[in-house]
Amino acid sequence: MNGKILLAFLVVFSAALSGCVQPILPQPVPECKEYCQAQPHVQCVGEWKISGTYPDCNCAFECTVKQDETCALEGEQFSAVYKDQYSEKCCEGLTEWASGMDTTTSIADKCYKTGLLAGSPVGTCINCGNGICGTSENVCNCPEDCVGKEKSTYATIEGFCSSDLWEKMNEQCSENSYVGSLPICSLCQTEQSQASDSTQIKELSCDHFTYSNCPERCVKYFPEEAADCDPGQLALCTINFDLPGTCKEKS
Repeated sequence: MNGKILLAFLVVFSAALSGCVQPILPQPVPECKEYCQAQPHVQCVGEWKISGTYPDCNCAFECTVKQDETCALEGEQFSAVYKDQYSEKCCEGLTEWASGMDTTTSIADKCYKTGLLAGSPVGTCINCGNGICGTSENVCNCPEDCVGKEKSTYATIEGFCSSDLWEKMNEQCSENSYVGSLPICSLCQTEQSQASDSTQIKELSCDHFTYSNCPERCVKYFPEEAADCDPGQLALCTINFDLPGTCKEKS
């Protein structure tokens, strides 16, 4: 009798154990491809070069397109002259804006030349064409992104005509034939000034003009001091000597 009870107990106990304890299955061995692709690598366009057997995997990521670490990013400056201070160019996909030479201004979604002097061969990289008028973008350097978004320097012509810029330009429009020929000079003329015969643009001699705005009737004069300038640095030399007197009468 006792033997039967013991046997029944063993049967029940064995059944209980078989329901609670799960068999330990062998884990799959990972392949080197899965292991390597989960590892960090340099950020560039490229592909993995994988060899070996796990855990002795050889993981190497090779760039197929060389990363240009010398280019300027969006909002950064570049210069083909001051190469020791700035990147020489913008990174691929960005637009190079010659901000140091740009004296344009925008009025009511239109861009106008001012004729004012500028002399810095340093530009700014902008992401023009993405539909967003970025911090460094404006109606003049990227109209496709900025027109119609209230990004003009002056919202109205009236606002421009009461600005410090017009106060600065007004005399130039009257006395400088080159500046006076620009459309911006006619924006603030009143009916009285337009009808007045006394409002005539004074003709200046060639000596009054600079190297960069020398009119057709004059010739550009490159100063003797710049004669030894490296031809590769011509832009810098021109800027350094872009002063009244660098334009002379044609002989």
